[in-house]
Parts: sequence; structure tokens; C-alpha cells
Amino acid sequence: VNFTRDPSLTRAVKVDAAGRVTPVAGTGSPGFFGDGGAATQAQFNILGGIAVESSGAVYLSDFGNGRIRKVSPGGIITTFSLLDNVQSLSLNSAGTLFASSAGSLISRIAPDGKPTRIAGGGAYTGDGHLGTDSALNQVAAIAADAQGNVYFTERDSFRGGVTDAENPSGGNRIRAILAKPPDFQVSANALQFAGASGGAPTAAQIVTVSSAVTGLEFKVSIDTKGTGNWLLASPASGDMPRVIEISADPLALAPGSYQATLTITAPNAATAATSIAVRFDVAAGAPAKLAVNRPNVSLSFPTGAAARTAVVMVSNAGSGSLAFTTSAAVNGGGNWLNVAPASSTVTPGKPVSISVTADPAGLQAGTYTGTVTIAAANGDRIIIPVTVTISANTKAILLSQTGLTFTAVLGGGVLPSQSFAVLNLGSGIVNWIVSTSTLPAGLKWLSATPTAGSTNAAQSAPAVTVSVNPAGLAAGVYYGLVRLDSPDAANAPQVATVFLEVLPAGSDPGAIITPSEILTNVTAGRNQPATQELLVYGIGASTKSFRASATAIPGRDPFLVPANATVSPDRPTRVLLQYNTAQTPPGTYQQLLNFQFSDGRVRTVKSTLIVAPTAASSAPAPGEKAARFAGGQCVPSRLVPSLTTLGQAFAVSAGWPVALGVQVADDCGLPLTQGSVSVSFSNGDLPITLQPVGNGQWQATWQTANRVGSGVTLRVQAVNPQSQLSGVKEVPGEFRSDKDPPVFDRSAVVSAAALTSYQAIAPGAFISIFGSRLADNLSTADKTPLPQTLANATVIVGGQTAPLQFVSPGQINAIVPASLTTNTTHQVLVQRGLTYSIPAPVDVAVAQPAIFLSSGLAIAVAYRSGVDPFLVTSSKPSQSGDALVVYCAGLGSTTPPASDGLPAPGGPTRDAVTATIGGLDAPVAYAGLVAGFVGLYQVNLTVPSGVTPGADTPLMLHVSGQTSPAAALPVR
Repeated sequence: VNFTRDPSLTRAVKVDAAGRVTPVAGTGSPGFFGDGGAATQAQFNILGGIAVESSGAVYLSDFGNGRIRKVSPGGIITTFSLLDNVQSLSLNSAGTLFASSAGSLISRIAPDGKPTRIAGGGAYTGDGHLGTDSALNQVAAIAADAQGNVYFTERDSFRGGVTDAENPSGGNRIRAILAKPPDFQVSANALQFAGASGGAPTAAQIVTVSSAVTGLEFKVSIDTKGTGNWLLASPASGDMPRVIEISADPLALAPGSYQATLTITAPNAATAATSIAVRFDVAAGAPAKLAVNRPNVSLSFPTGAAARTAVVMVSNAGSGSLAFTTSAAVNGGGNWLNVAPASSTVTPGKPVSISVTADPAGLQAGTYTGTVTIAAANGDRIIIPVTVTISANTKAILLSQTGLTFTAVLGGGVLPSQSFAVLNLGSGIVNWIVSTSTLPAGLKWLSATPTAGSTNAAQSAPAVTVSVNPAGLAAGVYYGLVRLDSPDAANAPQVATVFLEVLPAGSDPGAIITPSEILTNVTAGRNQPATQELLVYGIGASTKSFRASATAIPGRDPFLVPANATVSPDRPTRVLLQYNTAQTPPGTYQQLLNFQFSDGRVRTVKSTLIVAPTAASSAPAPGEKAARFAGGQCVPSRLVPSLTTLGQAFAVSAGWPVALGVQVADDCGLPLTQGSVSVSFSNGDLPITLQPVGNGQWQATWQTANRVGSGVTLRVQAVNPQSQLSGVKEVPGEFRSDKDPPVFDRSAVVSAAALTSYQAIAPGAFISIFGSRLADNLSTADKTPLPQTLANATVIVGGQTAPLQFVSPGQINAIVPASLTTNTTHQVLVQRGLTYSIPAPVDVAVAQPAIFLSSGLAIAVAYRSGVDPFLVTSSKPSQSGDALVVYCAGLGSTTPPASDGLPAPGGPTRDAVTATIGGLDAPVAYAGLVAGFVGLYQVNLTVPSGVTPGADTPLMLHVSGQTSPAAALPVR
């Protein structure tokens, strides 16, 4: 039997299975009449909900008359409960009556008719709060089960400004009031930290709190047993699910072991609190120790380019404070190098930035070198080599990323694309074309768009979008290249390596959300909502659902549309983050966007909202200094970096590259376009400096080491020396699997004669590359021309394949191609079989002299009257007047020129070579290639008179403005 209303909304009827209609209550005309009499003679204003007891009693909401009326099994009607504007009624199997009323309230009706509010009338619009603390909107139907859970529909007008196309459900949702509090889970029950007394805070560890109910409130309290405030939790409160970062600060602690209890309280949960035991082992404080975030500075300039500045972060890797001074020196070319400030003091965990500026004005095309010296009060001293190349060309290109990694699932879903910017380091417009290739050749999984473009030096750099389609590939690992060629650029081609892993069918690495962090700038008082887009990708083979929620900010909560959705393998799901900031005071607001998936995984996206003031703005947000917003102006106080390519608790493949993107603005919303953004790593990976690509975006590639199973914390440091603003962000994560590409970095590409890092290489020079997994095995070339592949290893320098003399897994000796463009920065790439390395940038000069050594001494053969020629050693030193043949590398081009990989015909160098021994000029009779050898030069010189005798008298060569490292020469 179905109970319903007739079209007049003033009469209730029942319809049996045969379709027969029987009156239950009401006359069909509006009014109020009939209590105590027959229900069929009563009048109703407007009938709302209907509920029927198992006994046959019927409850009717008399909407217009502000009450619930009851019809007994005998047909007599009475007023059961006074309650205004009741839209819907529900009885559960236990006989409890529930009612929705006034559009925003839900009540439980006692047997005596007394209503008790159980939801609505509060301040919170989101899930996870008590029903009585919640604000409901346009409640319609309700239903209740035997356990006392109440379900209701809500028209969600709080999500204003959303179109039906953006949210096909129109914002409607079904919500529940739970009869019993939900449980919550904490991912750890114990944490352990280690630090040094007086040192920097530890890297953060991750604790995840989650519940079946999104939005459940929690608070974190810390008890350090009276030992001070050394344990830090961020955030200290919020809504579930949430990732909490826990760290320990030993700055004020003496050596020893410290215990603490971290308690997470959820007042609305079944279990109110969960505790985590924390141990902090503090070792004796290490002495203050000077450290820097980059071992060298290399700046490449086309002709006519303006001055550029590199930022070096100076830190104290020990304890206490450490004063230091800075100075700059150059090896010729005039006063083109400057460093500032001249002095400062650094403490643990608070690095100091110094600016290293190179000004090419007035310098001719060439390669110039210098040093920056940082000297600390404790005697520590760090010398940073500086190399500046100035090309005869007016244009050069630079890729903001040189390595991209993709993970797919066999038979799984589409993958998010990645991109890099193409920068023009010179002036005007540089044109370029894009091509892709794969290993093995011919596979079609890699593409890049556009296939051609141009970069205007005066505008933001355009992007190249890289996509992979693993359809048709077997499970396994694949490598490819994206190559940019440019007839305009001195240093073309430039390449980015692409790494693809296809996981076996059935694998599910979890959903991907892009971007992983959002920075939004708005102006206070604007009525239109601020909107950002996120894309949710399910790269596995199955469809999964998720619930999205956002933590609150003062003035207006952020919201995600849709808040509940599914993501299928064939396309990403679009989610909009919206703020209605009309009533939001000026300030900086940070919150988390939480995505809880049906597979149990939680993904978090950090969001920062910067609200700039106007003249009519209200008082700033709590915690903000009013002086920053006086007169409608905003005075920035710090930089706000956002890591857009890695989320909290990320996991990446060890040994593969990770593309890092950082968006930076100050806390007034102005993007950072000058200064420096760098990232350092807690696991010892080399720090990297990011490139600005326009509008506050900075990018670079992180070459990860093979440390599977270990954790790592990224520390993003943004600095603007001109405004003296800085900002720091830490993001923790871990490595999930080891990969085996060839690995090396720019410090490992050196002259085979001198092995000195961060020196330019030269065309025709004999170089060594040190790293890991560079070749399958040890192999030496046994004939000429030298081969381009040995033991499955190939070296590509500036797009040209280099002849190889020796290879092993840890070292390659090669000859730099002679036709390489000089006075610029090229890339060195190693291919081992079907794998690629990440390309390393290397400066290329016209010449880079270096003397071969044996047992630490210069390899020199002495010719002396009346004595057979002999190798100069400590026991057979040279003397004044001796003619020496010194063997070396990197003296530049010769006449006639040598051919790559072939024995040299001999012939002198095109540029004059000079030499000094013990600081005195040593006359040079000949300098050139040794006939019959590949890449080997000789310099014939005379030991001058007056040289101070010594076992290690310095011998140096000079050519094309370059000076060799000093080689020890015994002189008596």
C-alpha cells in the first residue's frame, strides 16, 4: 500500500496494489480543522511528509499550520507535535519519528511529541562535525534506519557560481547523521628522531590521520615531559584526512635522549584520542661548519647579454652561529665578477643567501674563470669556481627540465602530460624545432607538442608538452629523448631524457592529482569566486571513487566541485577549487585539499590563498600585522613557495629524474621573477638551482640517487636579495624502487689529464666521465679510428657522438668532437644499451689545457746535453736549461686539424701556448698534437734559470685565455 498526497496537497490517500484509492485524511480544501474527530473530515493547509507505523497509525506534516498530526488506526486525527514548516517525515523500524523542518533543521520526535534538534542551526557547512553544529541548506527528504542513522537530501546552495556543466548533479547530495561516532586511524604509533645539540631541526616525518567520515575534526597536543618545546607538528589541528608533518628541533637541547608523547584528539570520534610515542636522540653538538648549496657557478652568455646573478645559500652544518666573509677574484678579463654581501652570520637551519653577479659588458667572446671565496671565523674556507662563457652568437637556449619520468600500468589509464619551458638566454627571438626518439628506435609511445616554436627573450618562456601513450608496450622500462634544434642558438641541440615504466597488469600505484599544490592570488572584496582547476587521473585499469574536501579559512570556506566523484581510466576527472572571497580579510591563508579514494589511499593538495587589500578593505586576518595593509597597500614580508609537481608523502623511483616545478609569490601576491629558488635534499643528493620560466614559475630536474626504501625531505628555499625577502618550504617523501640508467653529473666530466671538476672542456680534448652504470663492462679500444660505442656505451656531446678510448661501469674516456661550438654550454649524454642518462651541462671553451700526471708529477721527458733523455721524477729532477717535452691535453685546434678518433698528423696549435715554471716564463719551442696519437698534445719548453728548486715546483700552461691546473715538476 502506498500513502501519498493528492494534487491539492490538502488530502492524504492510500493506494493498494490493485490501484484502488482510499481517503486517509483531509477534505481537499485548505484550512485548519478536525482535531479529535474523523481524519477524513479534517482540514490541512499544505500536506508535507507522510510516515506510517506498523500499527497502521499515520503521521502527517501540516506544513502551513506548523505541526505534525497523527491519524490513529481507528481514523481519529490529533496534533502530535508542534513544529514549523515540516517538509518530510520518516519512521524507522524502532518506531522513532524524524522530521525535516524550516528547510534547514532535522529533529527527532519523542513519543510525547516533543521535538529535539539533531542537525542544522550550526555554523559548519562541511562534513565531520556534530549535527547540531552543522549548517544545512534546503533539506527535503529524510529516511532513518533501525540503527538510528538518519539520511537526508540537501540542495547545496553554498556551492554558488557553479554551472551544471561543471557539476552535473546540480550540487545536490545525500548526507547522513550517524547514530554512533566514527572511528579514526593514525598511521604510526611511534616516531624516532636524531639530531645534534644546537643544530638544525630534523627532516619532517609523516603521520596520516583518516576516517571513514571526511572532515572529522582533530587536534594535536604535545607533552615533552618538561624538556621544552622541541617537538613540532604541522598542522596542529584540522579536518581528516590529513597529513601531519612532525619534526624535532635540537637547538636548545643538551646531548641526551628525550621522550615525548604526541596525542591526536578527535572529540567527535568513537575513540577520542590516540597517542604516539616519540624519542629524540640528541648527540653532542658538532662544531660550527661552513656549507654551501652549490659547488660551482656557471653562467653562459650570448653576445650582448645583460649581467646575471646566481645565488649561493650559505649554511651552518654544525651548531651555534658562524660569522663569515665573502670575496671574488678573476683570472683575467677585468672586474666582471662581484659577490654580496661582504659579510654575514649564519645559524643552523637558517641559511644566508649571497649573490654572485657576472657582468659580461665589455668582454669579448671567450671563456672566463674566477672564484668566490667564503671564509668563516672558525677557519673554514670554501672556494667556489666560477665559469662564464660568452658566445659570439647573440642567442642561446636552455630547457627548464632535462629529465621527465612517467609511470603507467599495462592496460591501465591515461597519464598526465608533463612540460618544460624553452628559455632564450640571449636577445630577440630564437626559433626551434622539436623531435622525439625512443629506445629501441621506432616505438611510438613518445610525443611532444608543439613541433616548432620560438622564444622571445622579452617574454615568458613557452612550454613544450610531453606525452606518453603506453598502448602496445609490454610491462618494462623504456627510454626516449625530446630534442630541440635551433639554427639560431649557439648551444643547440638541447635534449631532455624521458623515462617510462610500464607496470604489470593489475598494478595500481594510486591516483595522480595535478597540480600537487596551488597558489591563488585575489583582491579583497571581489564578488566573483577565485577558481583553480585540478585534474584527477586514475592510471590503473579500474574505476575508483573519491571524496574531496577542503579545510576552512576565515570569511568563506573553500570548496571543491564535485565533492564526490569517480575517476575512470580513459580520462581525468576535472575538479574545481573555488573561493568566495568577498568577505575574506586581506592576508595569507593556507589549507589542505583532501582526496580520500575508495582504495583507501589519501592524496593531499596544499593550497595557498593570498588576498591583497584595497583601500576599502576590512581589517586584516588574525595573525597578520595591520601595518602591512595600511591605506589599502600591501607591504610584503616573506616569499611563499609552492611545490606544484610533488605532493605530501610523495614516492618516486630511485635513480630516475624528477621534474620539479615551484611557483613563488610574496605574501602580497607579486610573483618572484628574479633572485633564486633552490632545492636541497636530506638524503645527500646534490642540491639544484631552478630556472625562472616566467610569472613566478621556476623549474629544474632532480637526479635522484639509488636509495630505495629510504625517506627524503625536500627543502625549497626562495630568495629575493633585492627585497631581502625569503621563504622556505619542506616536503617529505620516499623512494619506491631502484632503476638502472647511467648516472653522472657535471662535476664528473673532467679533463682526462687533470681530473679537475667544474672546468670547461675543449674540442679535441681527452676527457673522462665518472659515474655509475656507464657501460656494461670494462673495454679498451684496440684500433683507430676510435669506436663510437664500446661495451654498449655511447657518449653524445652537443648532439655529436664522441670517439671512445676506454669504458667501464664507473669511467669513460672520450675525445670531444672537434667541430663543437665553443664559448657556450653544451650537454653531455651517455647511452648504455637501451638506457639514457640525464644530460649534464658542461662548459666548452676554445681550449682547456691540462698536463698529464704520473704518481702526482707532470709527465715530462728531459733532454740535457751529454745525457740520454729521461723521464723527470723525484729521483731524476729537471734543472735550468733542460729542454722538456711535456705531455698534455686540451690545447685546442691545430694546423692541420685532427679528425675525430683518428691518429693526429701532428701540427702546431692555432693559438700560441705559453708556460711558467715556478712563476717564471719558460720559453716554448713547439706546442701541438703528437703525430700518430689521438687527443695527445706535447709542449716543448726550456726550464728557465732562476727557478727555485723544489720537489713540486708548479708547472702551468696558458692558451686562449685559459690556464692549466698546476702540475708538480721536480727541479733541482
